[in-house]
Amino acid sequence: MDENKEYIESLRKKYSSDIINSYDNTEILELVMSYAQPRSDAPAVAKKLERAFNSFSSICETPIDILEEKGISRSGAVFLKMIPDVCRIYNDKSQNGQQVDDNKLMDIMASKFIGTTTERSVLLLIDKKGKEIFCDVINKGGIKGVDISIPRIVSLACEKKATKAVLAHNHPSGNPLPSESDMQCTIKLYSALNLVGITLIDHIIVADEECLSLRDTGLLDEVISDTIR
Repeated sequence: MDENKEYIESLRKKYSSDIINSYDNTEILELVMSYAQPRSDAPAVAKKLERAFNSFSSICETPIDILEEKGISRSGAVFLKMIPDVCRIYNDKSQNGQQVDDNKLMDIMASKFIGTTTERSVLLLIDKKGKEIFCDVINKGGIKGVDISIPRIVSLACEKKATKAVLAHNHPSGNPLPSESDMQCTIKLYSALNLVGITLIDHIIVADEECLSLRDTGLLDEVISDTIR
């Protein structure tokens, strides 16, 4: 067994008996790359990626063709791109049917956008007992925007017998401030849901590491005021 293989095997043994938090960022990347490109020199590939990108998350969020340009194999690039998607799926399954804490809505919704680079909207529906009954992507768009179908949201909320709803969407630009179209969408959705006895309790905008809650900033109150005039 050569030196690199011995080193990778030591990382795997360490992980078998310890937790990932005990690794530094370089070791985590080296371990991941040993599976993404098992026939390559994982430490060397990891160092090359570290030089090219700022963080592990930015590597996983990079388009497959860009990763290939950096010398990563197609299968290795696909493996890296799968990581945030698998994280989202795992989180979705673990939260389904759980009691929803209003104070943690931003954390809940932010987790739905892990690794996303194009705009999408996510709908969370809550039943009368305060439990999550639906939380999924309802629209996908490009880098500049996504169209939100209000009739579809209302129909889905009625079908699931929801009493509360939370809408979230992301701004790939990194700016969490709501646009005029964001505000108009919120007004229309609040009004449409209100007509069938369902309350829109928040509209959350996710932008990189930042989240903006229209409820917490008081902008949702303005929406409600505009709706009942």
